[in-house]
This record gives sequence, C-alpha cells and structure tokens, in this order.
Amino acid sequence: MFRFFCVAVGAAVLTACAQAPASLLAPTDPQAGLHKSPRVTLFAGARQDEIQEPADWQQLNEQVTPKGGHHGN
Repeated sequence: MFRFFCVAVGAAVLTACAQAPASLLAPTDPQAGLHKSPRVTLFAGARQDEIQEPADWQQLNEQVTPKGGHHGN
C-alpha cells in the first residue's frame, strides 16, 4: 500500500512539473510569461478642489463658537 502511495505521489509530481508555465521553461526569453494588464492611474475619479480666498478669521471663529451657555453670556 505504501509503495502504491509513493508511486501515485511521484506520478502526480511529475505531471505537475510537465505543465510548467512558459516563464519557467524559458527564463531568458523577456517576452515569456508577461501579463498584459491595463494601466490605471492613481488619480482616477479624484476631484479637484477649487481655490478659495481666505476667509476672515474672526468670522470663522464666530461660526464655531458655542452659542449660549455660561461662556461669557
């Protein structure tokens, strides 16, 4: 039984090696095994922000200051 198992495993290994990819069969061929994938830019779908003039810092502070409460009122 063990001998049959070893023969079966050896046959499976040889079969797998016989179907090696072209890049392994011809390692000096620069065109062997190249996968052509489409190039995608990293900025695809990115939006551009519009340049805005700086706002008055006092107005910005008034917008974020808590209204009411015990802070000076």
